[in-house]
Amino acid sequence: MPRNHPLAALIWCVIMFSVQFNVGANIEEKRAKALDDSLSPSERISLLKELTFDFKPLSSDSVAKYSYLLKELAEKQNDPLSLSFAYRQLGWAEGIMQQDIPKLLQFGQQALQLAEQEGDEVAIAESGLRMITGYLATQNVAKAQEFIQMGKDVGKKNNLPTLVYEALNFEAYLTLLSDPMNSLEIRKEALQLAVEMNDSIRMGNTLSQISNILKFQKDSTALASFQRTKEIFDRLHAPLFESMFLFYFAEYNGDLGYSDSLLTYSLKAIELAEKSNNVQAKRVVTALLYTYYSTRGEFEASLPYARKALAMEQQKPTINYVSAFLDIARNMAGLGKSDSAEYYYQGALAGTKMLPFPRVEILARTYYGEFLAQEGKLEAALEQLRTAESIGKDKEEAAVRDLLLTVLAKVEFDLKNFNEAKKYYQEAIDLGNTENEADLLSLCYQGMASCDSAMGDWQSAYKNKLLHFEWSDSLVNRQFSDQVAELETQYETALKEAQIIELEKQKEIDRNRFNFILGIAILLALTGLVVGILSLRLRNQNIQINEQKNELSELNQTKDQLFGMIAHDLRGPITGFQSAGKIFDHYLQKEDYDKLSSISQRINTQSFQLRQLLDNLLNWSLQQLGRYQSPFEEVQIESLGQEIMNRYSPSAEAKNNQLELDVSPDLKWTGDKNGLSVILNNLIGNSIKFTENGQIKLHAGLEGNKIQLILSDTGQGMSQELAESLFSQAHTTSTKGTAGEKGTGLGTEIVRQLVDRLNGEISVSSQPGQGTEVKILLPSPS
Repeated sequence: MPRNHPLAALIWCVIMFSVQFNVGANIEEKRAKALDDSLSPSERISLLKELTFDFKPLSSDSVAKYSYLLKELAEKQNDPLSLSFAYRQLGWAEGIMQQDIPKLLQFGQQALQLAEQEGDEVAIAESGLRMITGYLATQNVAKAQEFIQMGKDVGKKNNLPTLVYEALNFEAYLTLLSDPMNSLEIRKEALQLAVEMNDSIRMGNTLSQISNILKFQKDSTALASFQRTKEIFDRLHAPLFESMFLFYFAEYNGDLGYSDSLLTYSLKAIELAEKSNNVQAKRVVTALLYTYYSTRGEFEASLPYARKALAMEQQKPTINYVSAFLDIARNMAGLGKSDSAEYYYQGALAGTKMLPFPRVEILARTYYGEFLAQEGKLEAALEQLRTAESIGKDKEEAAVRDLLLTVLAKVEFDLKNFNEAKKYYQEAIDLGNTENEADLLSLCYQGMASCDSAMGDWQSAYKNKLLHFEWSDSLVNRQFSDQVAELETQYETALKEAQIIELEKQKEIDRNRFNFILGIAILLALTGLVVGILSLRLRNQNIQINEQKNELSELNQTKDQLFGMIAHDLRGPITGFQSAGKIFDHYLQKEDYDKLSSISQRINTQSFQLRQLLDNLLNWSLQQLGRYQSPFEEVQIESLGQEIMNRYSPSAEAKNNQLELDVSPDLKWTGDKNGLSVILNNLIGNSIKFTENGQIKLHAGLEGNKIQLILSDTGQGMSQELAESLFSQAHTTSTKGTAGEKGTGLGTEIVRQLVDRLNGEISVSSQPGQGTEVKILLPSPS
């Protein structure tokens, strides 16, 4: 992560703190005093409260043990607020950490009633926050939001940052699914509070959650965030919280395809979860290990984890309980044990009857129906699937309906009910188009083509097969398929160079690692006092090495792209110059000066195009390397527009085009002047390219609270479909201009990236033969 990243400064602040957590003699001393009957009850109550906090990072069982002792003593002393505190801690230890929602709500309600009887607003807010997990589990979102707001208000009023932190923590959790970016901002605010409190545990937990959000957002800074979190937990003795972090980190490594790292961190997470009795971590890591082995086809190895997940549910009618049955059923099917698979599928269906979640039953019946179809029991499969279909008509079940529809369509096809199959495929296609799901659409169009072929409708089959191919092609293949042959030689050369550099880097890394380990061995032989320091240094060096390798890989990838573009896109203009030079020399020798004039004009046009291409390549490469920087300054739009119009005047005159500027001299904008100049250069250049004997007009003004830029031309135009895709990430192709001008498609990509960087919006409207209008909206100066 670069140091200038918005989150980087906060993370580095976290690392700079001395993240220590002393759990040794101090806890033992408190424990002895808390059990000492010679101390006053108030002293013992205070010590027991501290012990419940001290053991939170270590063991939920220990938190429960001292909470029960506190409850007993508070009841004897008729101390309602201490009793309320004990119930809150029990709700955490035996409710949240053991995934027992009824018990959480029971203890939480007892804590809340005592706090309300005493009229203590802090205790009321703390008790309400403790029950939020239970409220969310029972779909009582309004009550959860009420206590989150109360926690923030009471915490700020009484200067209690820990209370505000807990409220922010739950607020981020509540908004995670609906608005991940807002959830991330809330987590950052919570992290800032943890830093200000110098609370190492809260720092690690919050940064762990931030890393997980970045992972789901596929943010490039996720790895650095995970590594910073690991640095914190490496310095802490907090197995209960670290086990959950290691689960997130293992899942992240699995997403990247690092299966060995996934397995290593998962096994460590299980070990710590067992040590601290973190049931939540044990459940999720067990499921992760099951997935790890089952996706590799190692059903024998995955089966124990599926059985363990089922045993942990203790025969409770929960989603996890049903999931465990389904996992075992699919495992048995993979092992060829059909009777056992059917037994566990039926067990899963029985579990769904005790749950208020239709989606779970839909999934269970879909998987069961798919299994029955694979066994050749098509009518039985259809019965299960149609039952699932009748349950899942509501819109909120659309997330699982696409799977159901494709399985239904396949079964109907196997039963030769082709029209029914097409109906289900079409409904799945409608869902896929809504979410732009390429995999689903590819599968469904393939199915539609198969149905059409079976019914002899060859024209429709051909059409659907083409759509299947269109969605099957990867984005990279669609963008670069026309350039593969031409770039092959250049690409191989660049790739070999990159491999040599990476190999040399790896050799250097290996030599450094060997020398470092050798140094450790020598130092260990001399003294055992420096083991901790050397281990810390080794971990830091490995993190730096991984960062360097990742950075090198990204730079090599960018270099490959840049080499390819330079090799392809500079060849045309340079070849044009060579041929123009030869023709110029030919006419000069013949003293044909009329022809020389046209050749001179051609060279002028090509030189301008070449400069624009070089500018685009430079800007693109700087953006890809993360080095594009430009200070914000006040820009007079009219002056900038006139400067660019003057620059393009010769090219416009060569094609008999009129340039017009319609901008008020008073219109100003504060922002990246260089970025805006690059945008206008590319747009005006494109208009000239596709316009002949016409008019090109730049208009700028205010629209609401934003600056509006409109560039219109009377050129050849394009279809609206092409116009709408012009500035999308998938569009990198180019079209020849009215005079045969060639382009790279890079200019539109640069414009898109720069408009995004300026927090702006861009849209295009056009019709063939009627010209094009490009509209840009930019935030106006405050």
